[in-house]
Amino acid sequence: MDDSALILVATATAIVYEGSRRVGRQESNQNEPEPEETVEITTSHSVWFPLVASCALLTLYVFFDQLQLVFIVLNIILSSGCMYNFLHPLIPIAISATCNCRPSSLKRAVSIFIAAGLTFAIVGTWVTTNNPLFLDLLGIGLSIFMLTTLRLNDAKAAAYLGAALLIYDVFWVFVSPYVFEHSVMVEVARKSANNPLKHAATHLNWTFASALPKLDLPVKLIIPSLSEAGRGSILGLGDVVLPGTVVCYASRLDAAWTGKGSINYRLYTLLGYATGLVAAIFMARYFQLAQPALLYLVPAVLGSLMYRAVQFDTVKDVWEGLPLQYTRLDSGVAIGILGGEIV
Repeated sequence: MDDSALILVATATAIVYEGSRRVGRQESNQNEPEPEETVEITTSHSVWFPLVASCALLTLYVFFDQLQLVFIVLNIILSSGCMYNFLHPLIPIAISATCNCRPSSLKRAVSIFIAAGLTFAIVGTWVTTNNPLFLDLLGIGLSIFMLTTLRLNDAKAAAYLGAALLIYDVFWVFVSPYVFEHSVMVEVARKSANNPLKHAATHLNWTFASALPKLDLPVKLIIPSLSEAGRGSILGLGDVVLPGTVVCYASRLDAAWTGKGSINYRLYTLLGYATGLVAAIFMARYFQLAQPALLYLVPAVLGSLMYRAVQFDTVKDVWEGLPLQYTRLDSGVAIGILGGEIV
């Protein structure tokens, strides 16, 4: 693999690590702010989510020229909010590490101001330059927000949704060229939208309007190669968030574990994610053809989770899911306690 692929694997894995870390701390009440609202992923999502995603993808493929301005403005607004939510919890940590001061209303106000300023700077730089570094920063913020908002409560829902999305990914990458002449997923991922700032500046006759670039859609990570100009690696944010929710579920299982030692579901699923992503990139490079990453990520992440569950004899607990607490008999045999009853 080239340098861009290695950086992509490291970046995507780090995003999933941070998202799962925050979720685990929320689960164990370690002073991690809870999102205002969470969305539980159930088995019913395995039916309608791929259908909704397919409709949205096909709409963008067919009507992109007509919808691009609305789509990019909505993405700017959403990405800005997610970037702020990503930065805001980090600022107090940085302030405490720098000045060793206790929490206060002034510190909270300064944190809000700094997070808002950094968000404005990142979004503004991306809009005016289309620099992939700032696009990736927005993608990181969006991914972390989704990972901490979406909630898997059992492996059964993860398996059903993962299987459905795997089929969705394979169809729109490999099968769609036989129907639409092009790979719909790849074509949409490569599209650039007209810059809304350029649109406004042109109407106001501002001289800098012509220098403003088109914008890559903030739905992917773009890692340019450091050694070879014009090359790089791309990964859709869905390939970070959807398998990442399984790692976040594993993190919540770890937080609920009260037995001896560490069960490390999160570590195993995180390693599974990195392994699946390496396999996807290897196959893309080997065949010189875009790959549906979920084809590799779903089996790798779910397989890692269930492999660890088999080792600790907790398959039923992991499959049926939270809310649960774990305990272990002195003999080392794991049992699950659900609602106060041994199951």
